[in-house]
Amino acid sequence: IADDNSTAPIIIHESNQYKLWFKQDGTFGIPKANILITIRNPRVGATAEDSARLELLKSMMNEWLNEELYD
Repeated sequence: IADDNSTAPIIIHESNQYKLWFKQDGTFGIPKANILITIRNPRVGATAEDSARLELLKSMMNEWLNEELYD
């Protein structure tokens, strides 16, 4: 899809819901994924309690994903 000398990732698929980017790792040749999830909800950040709950949810998800997917 892209050569090893590419310095910037390229969009290989785009829709209203997401963009899929690709950049070949030219150093190690091992696939790597980064996921960015955006939560859109009017309550997010509405109160200190809601903000704290969101931070706790993000931390829990990151911890779970790292345990499940790290090899």
